[in-house]
Amino acid sequence: LNYEETALLAALPKAPNKYNPYKSKKFAKQRRNAILKNLLENKYISFNEYQKLIKKDILLKRRKIELLEEANYFSEEIRRILKEEYGYDKIYKSGLTIKTPLVPRYQSFAVKALRSGLESYDRRHGWRGVLAYYKSKDNWPQLVKDFKIGKDIDWELARVKKVKEFYAEIETEDKELGRIKFSGVEWTKKNIQDLFKDGDIIYAINKCIDVIKDSGFSKDERSFYLKLLVHFIGDLHQPMHLGRKEDRGGNDIKMFWFGSNTNLHRIWDTQIIESHNMSYTELANDLPIFGPDQIKAEVNKSIMDWVEESRIYTNQIYLESPPNKKLGYEYRYNNLLIVKSQLYKAGIRLARLLNEIFE
Repeated sequence: LNYEETALLAALPKAPNKYNPYKSKKFAKQRRNAILKNLLENKYISFNEYQKLIKKDILLKRRKIELLEEANYFSEEIRRILKEEYGYDKIYKSGLTIKTPLVPRYQSFAVKALRSGLESYDRRHGWRGVLAYYKSKDNWPQLVKDFKIGKDIDWELARVKKVKEFYAEIETEDKELGRIKFSGVEWTKKNIQDLFKDGDIIYAINKCIDVIKDSGFSKDERSFYLKLLVHFIGDLHQPMHLGRKEDRGGNDIKMFWFGSNTNLHRIWDTQIIESHNMSYTELANDLPIFGPDQIKAEVNKSIMDWVEESRIYTNQIYLESPPNKKLGYEYRYNNLLIVKSQLYKAGIRLARLLNEIFE
């Protein structure tokens, strides 16, 4: 250490916070120069040396502490082992230097390789849907605050603002705008319009749940949204409510039901059930009964799982129901079990939501 550096160190003990050069170089330099003057007065340095030293600036160089996010679990395990072995005071108050065989550069490569493999695996198993649906809200970052993304992952949460044929316009939490092009989602084997929607029945369900839970709404308003929730859950389990936009969910597909003009949507909405000639009570008693394990599995499914399940039936219905086909007993017999199963699942899932809302 030279004179000006030593003088700065000697200046700190009197008021470390006040004379901290990182906080105020001005005060630190004044105090350092006072120490240098003391050295001059005690004849440790000459007047010429003193004049040169007090003109020198304070040069700072922060110590680089590399905290490797990719090694958090590793370092936490080391900390836990040391604490058990030596105790808290020993490892935190004894000034220990702890070395491990971890090489940060290699660890970063390993984590990147692992993540790349996981992403490839996930993509091979298909698109699993968006995190949530919210309809054009300015406060959407608050709505998704529970979705945590690791700081070491170069990802951001974004809201889909508009969907075009070959791209989707998005907005990040920092209000930055961007586009997801079709070339970036080819791996999903879906069209952009099939991947992203600016709100739909899932948004409606979430809206109902929010209102019902919010005591700020009146009793009549919450009662109204409760009725809507029951209606929307039922809609979600009628496969043609997830039908194609171009034929309005089968409404524009003309069919014949026991000789009468109708459409594909109406057949699945009411006519299969009504032609069974059962009262609501009789139909409820005739629904399939799930065992405890099946009910548990159903309860653990997400709303997106319900959607994907209904979509499978939707695609099947389109394949088996070409326009102007004459349908009757055979069609009802082949599909009545699907209708009953969907009704039963809708009941279980609605019960789960109501339990969560009113618990």
